[in-house]
Amino acid sequence: MSTITMDLNGGGPSPKRGDRLSSPRHTYYVLHARVVKRRDPNAAPRFKLFVAKLHELENSTRFQLLQSAIRRGGSHLFEFAFYPRKKKAVSFEQFMRR
Repeated sequence: MSTITMDLNGGGPSPKRGDRLSSPRHTYYVLHARVVKRRDPNAAPRFKLFVAKLHELENSTRFQLLQSAIRRGGSHLFEFAFYPRKKKAVSFEQFMRR
């Protein structure tokens, strides 16, 4: 199980248990989703997702997640791109040494 933080920029339904999260490398199932409070009320909603890779789950667990999603109105697929890494701050001395 791993944790992913995701902003919901496009609007639409919020992620919930049983939804699928697709990234360029893997497909995940959402086990639990929490809303993260934002300082700026106009910012896009942010969610902390507890996910597991699709191939790591047993068939019985997949079936339970699917049943949970059906009870809540169906499963949704969310596209996820990892945030770019922050550039390291370079001091003036380090810049001049290059």
